[in-house]
Amino acid sequence: MPAVRKATEFVVQVRYMQCRHTRLLSDRDLIEFGIAKSAPIVAFAKRLRCTKCGSGSVMASRVAKTDCGARRTLRA
Repeated sequence: MPAVRKATEFVVQVRYMQCRHTRLLSDRDLIEFGIAKSAPIVAFAKRLRCTKCGSGSVMASRVAKTDCGARRTLRA
């Protein structure tokens, strides 16, 4: 019997360069902000701001939700 594989869910991992805060944005978060979940990151990266300190210098990438780095930032 073949193993059933779940579809990999991707999230946008955002690191704010000045303050070093991190955030994960799920597809649901993107939709709440009025951004299509398939939109390229470059289309909305300039709009991202840190909710803790207001920093706007970001590095964003799509990562698998089960990625080690993603799990680490969920706990932080």
